[in-house]
Amino acid sequence: MRVFFDKENFISFSKLIEFDARKTNILDMLKKNLPIHFNFDLDSLDDDEFILVEEFWEGVSEDWVYTHKVDKVSPRPVEVDSFPEKSGVYLISCDNLPKIKRKKLFLIGGLGEELDCLGKILIDPDEYGFHVPFGVGDYLFKSWSEVRDFAFPFSYMFIIDRYIFKSNNLVLFNFNLKVILNEFYLDKEGPSKLVFIYQVNPFVRREDPKFDLGPDLENLRTMIRKTIKAINRNCKSPDLYFFGIPHKEIKDEHDRHLITNYVRIRPGDSFTYFDSLGNIVSASSEVDVFSLGKKVYREKSHFIVEKMRSFVKESFERFPRFCLLEPGKSVDDALEI
Repeated sequence: MRVFFDKENFISFSKLIEFDARKTNILDMLKKNLPIHFNFDLDSLDDDEFILVEEFWEGVSEDWVYTHKVDKVSPRPVEVDSFPEKSGVYLISCDNLPKIKRKKLFLIGGLGEELDCLGKILIDPDEYGFHVPFGVGDYLFKSWSEVRDFAFPFSYMFIIDRYIFKSNNLVLFNFNLKVILNEFYLDKEGPSKLVFIYQVNPFVRREDPKFDLGPDLENLRTMIRKTIKAINRNCKSPDLYFFGIPHKEIKDEHDRHLITNYVRIRPGDSFTYFDSLGNIVSASSEVDVFSLGKKVYREKSHFIVEKMRSFVKESFERFPRFCLLEPGKSVDDALEI
């Protein structure tokens, strides 16, 4: 994740930040957690403007990285292909930003919107931090619709859950996974991919309760496509990937997660928390949300995806019948972030 500043936006940001309650937290995020690229030559600033840069440099971490001179958000006016990083934060000035924002692919702030854009990454509304814990069922988290505040723009979503498609959980799709998808896709128009990683267990006798061939993937793909189209008929149909991983491979730190370009959501033991009446059907009672604006949380998400990479490739090679790719796409396409 990198922050890209146009000249006008950096000057605007530097003036607005002085009067914002989140000043310390936003500056700490920029100076210690995120690399920055200036889409202009810093030498083009006049003396008064360069003072803003010097003030910004005060207190940066030893490993802080910045680059400048080249406009990396190109060509202009911007189109989807103008943005160099899928997880970038773009503080830019351009006439057609509303059109790009509707695609809900990137975090974008226009002129005067710099603090609002950066402030979204500080997901804790009280401490302006990067982590929000919830107790499932309490007054703050009575359904998965509570993730709406974290439904940032995205181009990819990994959903890792061993049991999400087991028969009894699949019956509760409408009250769990569908609700999550609703919050992320409600006002999205741009392309995306959904990657589901779950567990299968064909290695025991059929009579064994642990026997699991996974869902009917063709039917599941059709159901999810119809679900998203019902949520938002203007949304481009996502690329869908399903990977059934052999029993006991998915465990420990990469057990259950939802990972997008900017956030990671970790439930306690399942994404299937609620039944049709809103009752909790899980033994767990916790959900944690992490903003990837913090370096350690970003590294953790990358670690999880890389850990899954080896499992997914091996499973696709050995057990292709438990996997389903988007037509014309590859395993590498599924795992690209």
